[in-house]
Amino acid sequence: MLPATAPLPSGAHFQLFAQDGKSAISWRLLSGNNRELGRGVVSHPDLETCLLAIKQMLESLERLSADIRRKDAHLWQWSLLDDDDVVVTSSHAYDRRIRCIQALDHFRLQAKDARPGDGVMLTGARRWMHAAAGRRPLQTGSRIDASTSAEARLPRAN
Repeated sequence: MLPATAPLPSGAHFQLFAQDGKSAISWRLLSGNNRELGRGVVSHPDLETCLLAIKQMLESLERLSADIRRKDAHLWQWSLLDDDDVVVTSSHAYDRRIRCIQALDHFRLQAKDARPGDGVMLTGARRWMHAAAGRRPLQTGSRIDASTSAEARLPRAN
């Protein structure tokens, strides 16, 4: 039994996945209840390279810059950038800017203690492998710079 003062383990873990045994490997961070918190944007040729990318992301997590962006008129998404290169992105869009920011903060917090899960999940039937009809990728929209955007200086009513 854990002492009352010990922090509870989050259960967050990195899941590695590929379409089949010959495909590139990607990663995503899952919470303790298996909800996706964020994902790497680059696929890797093998397991070792993917694990190295996770390690490098974690080592640079505090210095990665956040990009909060409108996806559509009423949706928001976050990304973490190393210079101008997107390293991690949100798994879905959020209906409020504040929820998007909270999700980014939650990703950063959970990623620090997360470890890779066992092996690579092989699946060709997952939604991240095949774009649903009528859906656009999350990387659309215009970048909003909080330091210069007039909208960013307005009080939020979220």
